[in-house]
Amino acid sequence: MKRLSLQWRITLLTALLIACACVCMNLLLYRTGATGMDALNGFMMQYQPGSEDSLTIEIPQEEMSSLLAHFSQEVYDAKVVFGRKGWCITAVVTILSAAIAYFVSGRALKPLQQLAQQAQRVDQDSIATVRLDEDTVQEFGQLSRSVNRMLDGLAQSFELQRQFAGNAAHELRTPLAMIVAGSATPVTKKQLQYLIANDARVCHIPVDAELLVDRKNAAEIEVNRVVQHARQCVPAQHNALFVFESALTGRLLNLQEEEQRFGLAYGEAAQNINHGLGSIVREVLNCASGEIKGLYMTGGDTMVNVLKELGATGIEMIDYVIPQTDMVRIIGGDYAGLICVGKGGLTGPEDIISIIVDRIYQEAQQ
Repeated sequence: MKRLSLQWRITLLTALLIACACVCMNLLLYRTGATGMDALNGFMMQYQPGSEDSLTIEIPQEEMSSLLAHFSQEVYDAKVVFGRKGWCITAVVTILSAAIAYFVSGRALKPLQQLAQQAQRVDQDSIATVRLDEDTVQEFGQLSRSVNRMLDGLAQSFELQRQFAGNAAHELRTPLAMIVAGSATPVTKKQLQYLIANDARVCHIPVDAELLVDRKNAAEIEVNRVVQHARQCVPAQHNALFVFESALTGRLLNLQEEEQRFGLAYGEAAQNINHGLGSIVREVLNCASGEIKGLYMTGGDTMVNVLKELGATGIEMIDYVIPQTDMVRIIGGDYAGLICVGKGGLTGPEDIISIIVDRIYQEAQQ
């Protein structure tokens, strides 16, 4: 029954009801007609010539028996014919009623078929524009309004899903990267200035190298300030390029004077600056490690100290971007597999940092 269309169900149910009504009527009519015929037959069989009934039949006595037998047979045959005709009429009426019911139900269900055809045109691409016709039969109009409300909700859900997918795809295409500049050469300054001026993704966070030199008293305060600034950029700018540099801002330090000022050994001032930069990188990675796809470091000492702070036990060579600019992968530690690029402070064209960042993104997606 479930495989039958609604039109056929209505037709069969209508035919069944009409058939039941015809059968009942046929049985009642047959019983009534048969009873009348049997009464007439009984009257004839009980007739006596000398009776007081007003009916008088003049039939010779020798032919009476033959007449009564013949009359009874005729009554029986009439009952049989009457019954057959009744059943034939019942069958004809049922079939004719079923045909009429099929035609009428088809006309009645035509708006539903039109709604089904309209619904078939709805897909993911047209869900925002295609709607069912509400100007139809009252019941089907209510169904159309309900379906249209459902389509409106689905369209909103699909739109939100598209926006989410687009945002996710955008973030995957432009993940975070960190740029750490410890070198203060004119070439490095020019490259950083070019990047900051031409790339809207840059989150520029200057680092006060003078505070990093004083490792005992001021370095930790400066590291915390820079890290806090970076944390604010993580949720606000998902495709940020963090630029931590001590080359563009602040005064140019004479490291020997700074060592004398703070009572440090020879070369310890540069070590303290690089240590501070490494601490900044480590703390930023701790709060956004899954989103940061690579590091770019300028200056050999800066790269060595940053890798030490990250607990690296070695590096694996991947490729070089340009001569003296190598792309490597960290071995060991909590950040094993992280992509890093190291460049000397005196090499590369003006836009080299953008080229390096693009290479980091390409390698991270593989």
